[in-house]
Amino acid sequence: MSKLIDFIESTIVAGRCECIRCKSETVEAHNHVFNGIVHRRIFAGRSRTDIIKVMKAVMKDALTESFPKELLNNFMPADVVEKFMFLGKGSGLILSEEDGNLILNLEDE
Repeated sequence: MSKLIDFIESTIVAGRCECIRCKSETVEAHNHVFNGIVHRRIFAGRSRTDIIKVMKAVMKDALTESFPKELLNNFMPADVVEKFMFLGKGSGLILSEEDGNLILNLEDE
């Protein structure tokens, strides 16, 4: 699980996104506040496919299209789960949440 945590921590870093989209829109799509600090998503090498590869390496057969969020809560600190949710939704990996499960898009891009 440490490999997935390290991946998430290297993908969501402190500081505001300065891309043209975030500068020009009222909603800053690539920014999120964690523990009172603005963080941004790093895009290079962090696509949905990249996230899936790391998750498959860590979770093997436990990774399915309906994934129990409880597994994340049991093995990751709460702030990392929050970052994972931000990353997963932003990348298109997490489609929705239903009955405590994350509905994942595991299709190849």
